[in-house]
Amino acid sequence: MLASFRWMVENGPNGEVQWRDGFDDVLGLKRSSAEELLRSVNQASLELGRNPNAVGKSKNLSANPHRTVAMRDLMAQRANTS
Repeated sequence: MLASFRWMVENGPNGEVQWRDGFDDVLGLKRSSAEELLRSVNQASLELGRNPNAVGKSKNLSANPHRTVAMRDLMAQRANTS
């Protein structure tokens, strides 16, 4: 789930990696996304027989949380510009 927040990482002006718009925005996005992210991980775990090895290797599970975070961030950006 931590990897899903790679959506919020960018290259800084000096080539360093940083959180886009600061860490407070990342925390806010985490708060708004946490329930949905946990629900999707739980559902995948149930579908895969609660096998941690299979859950960890699930390509769908690794992509879904990233899409969730990206969608929520884009929706928040759009709401802020309206």
